[in-house]
Amino acid sequence: MTIKFPTPLSLFSSNIVLDTLSRRFYEAWLETQPAREEIDALFSSVRNELMNVHTDGSLNEIDELHLVEALLSQLEAFINREIGPSVVR
Repeated sequence: MTIKFPTPLSLFSSNIVLDTLSRRFYEAWLETQPAREEIDALFSSVRNELMNVHTDGSLNEIDELHLVEALLSQLEAFINREIGPSVVR
């Protein structure tokens, strides 16, 4: 069996599609005017999932921690840009 790794172009394309779908779902959800508590609960849930990301040994422990820190940093930047600082951590 040959393992085929995605090309940079396919990864880039996939990221654009996933980003577009995520944005549309997020915007549709916001149109329902959820309470701030519901928004904070969503971001808290995402934050918890990101803190549990692991690479099954494909990265060393330090790099894996840096990955999680980078993911959390991206989430916080998104939250701050979209709704202001989140009160839930």
